[in-house]
This record gives sequence, structure tokens and C-alpha cells, in this order.
Amino acid sequence: MYTEKNYKSKKELVTAFASGRIIGVFQPGPFGGGPINGQECIEGPHYPEPHRFYVTVTCKDSVIVAIDGKTAEQTKAKLDKALAKKAANVQGGN
Repeated sequence: MYTEKNYKSKKELVTAFASGRIIGVFQPGPFGGGPINGQECIEGPHYPEPHRFYVTVTCKDSVIVAIDGKTAEQTKAKLDKALAKKAANVQGGN
């Protein structure tokens, strides 16, 4: 299962999702077709590049609505918290 955009890393995919970007998914080859709903495994980057990441997503009508069980808002909050912690460590000299 792939995303419509060929993300090169899980971090790139998660950051795009957290920013509110609508990310479509598809199944390449003869096994694709109708809308994708439920839990799926996304692999990337796209073939023929070697896959370097896998991530579990929840889809509705072929669009990602959660990554690793977290909505975009929850994912953004987690990334913001990590960024704030990193900034505090830099300011504190750690």
C-alpha cells in the first residue's frame, strides 16, 4: 500500500499528516480498486526504491485519518511537544 505522494521517510509522512495535508492511499497493481477503509500498512518510498519505512494507518475512503492510532491533531500535539522540549534543551545548554 502506498501514499499518493512518494514520501521518502516516515518523518516526512507524519509531518505532512500533522500539518493537515490530506493524504490519499492506493494499492498498486491488479489488486487495487475500490475505496480503502480500515487499518493498512503503508510502505515507502515507492518501488523501485527499496522500502525504508513501514507505518500503520487507518483509512476512510482511501484517505489517511490516523497514523499509529493518532489523529492529525494528536500527532501535531506530539510533534509540537517534542519540538518544545528540544528547544528548551538547546536554551538550557544541554
